[in-house]
Amino acid sequence: MTNFPKADSYWISPTGKVLPVSTLHITEVLANHESYSFRREQLEAIYEKHGERLGGEGKAREEIMTDLLKRGWFRIRYVAKQDAYTIQCFNFDKRQRDYLSHWAKDVIANDFHQYADVRLDTGDEIKQTNIEGLISANAKSREKITYITDSYEFLEIPAPQD
Repeated sequence: MTNFPKADSYWISPTGKVLPVSTLHITEVLANHESYSFRREQLEAIYEKHGERLGGEGKAREEIMTDLLKRGWFRIRYVAKQDAYTIQCFNFDKRQRDYLSHWAKDVIANDFHQYADVRLDTGDEIKQTNIEGLISANAKSREKITYITDSYEFLEIPAPQD
């Protein structure tokens, strides 16, 4: 059992750090902009460019989210009405598959929405699977993943060994 942070939303960084999201993804980015390699002024300028209030859910948010996804971040949200996760990413390469597989193993190990369906949007295509499918698609994962707790302490979790 890991120090898996149970949340309905997450960010997974390009280096495998899992950040639970307690409200909206954009709110998390604004509140902890350094973790996402943004300066506060950059985010404010994007909102100003689009004529939107800071933290709004319009074109500025879309621009920021797209930037993060293109830089290798995952955006994960659990939709209770559908009992499904929506996972967004770009450039779905082996390393990203490893991180997502490890996250899925922890979802199952911690008995947290482990039977949920998954809608994986890679930018090029949308794949339908389930939590088990994320694991079986990448059974040989050896990457490390890092969980960030609510207090934002870094906890190294080794990838499972055969």
